[in-house]
Amino acid sequence: MLYSLSNNYLSIITAYVLLLFVGLVLPFLKPIYSVLFLIIIMLPLTLMLFYKGIWLAIVVMLFAGPLFPYTYYFDHHRIFHHGGAYPGFVITPTYLAIFASIGLIIIFYHKRLKNINGVDKSIFIWLIFGLVSFILSFVFSVSLKASFFDFNNMIIVSLVSIMLYLLITDENQLKTIINIIGIFLILESSIAFLQQVGLLPKDLIFGSYAIHHGHGKGLILFISEIFVRPCGTLKETNTLAKLLSMYIPIYFVLSLIEKNLKSKAFYIVVLTFSLFALLLTLGRSSIIGAIVGSLYSLFLVSKFSSKNLPSKKFMITSTTVIIVITAVIVMFLFKMLYLRFFVFGYLTVSGRMAQYENAIFIIKHHFLTGIGLNNYDFVMILNDITGEAAAEPQFPAHNLYLLYFAETGIIGISLFFAFIASIYHSVIFALKKNTGANNTGIYTSASIIGGIGGLTSIFVLSLFGWGFRSITLYSVFFLLGLVLSAINISYQKIEKD
Repeated sequence: MLYSLSNNYLSIITAYVLLLFVGLVLPFLKPIYSVLFLIIIMLPLTLMLFYKGIWLAIVVMLFAGPLFPYTYYFDHHRIFHHGGAYPGFVITPTYLAIFASIGLIIIFYHKRLKNINGVDKSIFIWLIFGLVSFILSFVFSVSLKASFFDFNNMIIVSLVSIMLYLLITDENQLKTIINIIGIFLILESSIAFLQQVGLLPKDLIFGSYAIHHGHGKGLILFISEIFVRPCGTLKETNTLAKLLSMYIPIYFVLSLIEKNLKSKAFYIVVLTFSLFALLLTLGRSSIIGAIVGSLYSLFLVSKFSSKNLPSKKFMITSTTVIIVITAVIVMFLFKMLYLRFFVFGYLTVSGRMAQYENAIFIIKHHFLTGIGLNNYDFVMILNDITGEAAAEPQFPAHNLYLLYFAETGIIGISLFFAFIASIYHSVIFALKKNTGANNTGIYTSASIIGGIGGLTSIFVLSLFGWGFRSITLYSVFFLLGLVLSAINISYQKIEKD
């Protein structure tokens, strides 16, 4: 059977149902009670159901946490982080999942902590980037509190990657996680479709279709609400789009190289659901990112894992089927895609160009050290040379690299580029080292090749947005942890041989 419902899988389903239940109850409780309630529910569940596979509970919690971005301060809306607005500390499932995971690792896997020294250098470069940026912010920021918020996030997400590196140590574990993530993506995509046809509201808990609290009703926001853009459980459409674009390359690769027909069929289903949901989100940069990331993964498969590719006849047939299915979906959504990409894009281009001009102006005047981590909005309002960008809505520059450059200067952006380069160096080096190895597992290869494709998607779409700085950051570092774990597994196999 493709997906045997072993005790672990039944436990995962039970945990997911209970997590949904907890998500329904917590927003109605005071913060202190919500934390206690979550501990009371989840800790016994974890200990009873996952005693022999506690690693699985931790990894699933880390993946699922960012899928429920709710706060518990009687605020029925997600508090947005626009790359410059300090939202204040809030209790969310993401933080609870991370803190619970750290505690479980200390209790059950403390012996593995000695392996932290083997974590890829990209994580340490990221930590140096965060530390240097925060130190610069002490001198040059307008709001040190806002800088601390971003620095805090940077530290925490690095822990997510490190925890995955410590917990996932063999091919079977990779397969289990990939299958579970696939089920999550099918569920998210199904919820998105039901939201699209009006059977479910955008806000699954409070049933709100309205514009999020605190954003006003400016013309651009009002026009954007004309589009029915589903968001799954994530409450924000572009966040769902980025999540899908990150994982589409992995299931694209598995659809190609998986030998077992039932497993291949499952991954094709995951891929189809995810593609359809991505198009429903109308996330322009995410769609472009998913295409570029998938093509890059295909290039890497053909170069480093060609022996796992199916026959040319199957490839031609599959490509034809994919093109036909995509064409049908695009025709079905053509009007919305046209309006979103061209008409609405034209309406927003002046505001985005204004922000680019402002960012470049700030960079010129703060080239070396920047204006302080997470301080762009504060400074931009006082340096709006265009006279447009500071008006509603107050979005930062829709380019992650300009945003980091403006906030951290040439010192910070150089470290950020070093972080990205280090990831690609580690992946390419591992693929070259494994080219001659005959025992590299399919799931190890898919995690490395598809994972770097997913990260490529994020880095490409960051040319057109700042969403990397939102709750997506947690999902990005989860995926990075998956890639680094797969690289480590591939090295272990070579050493054993």
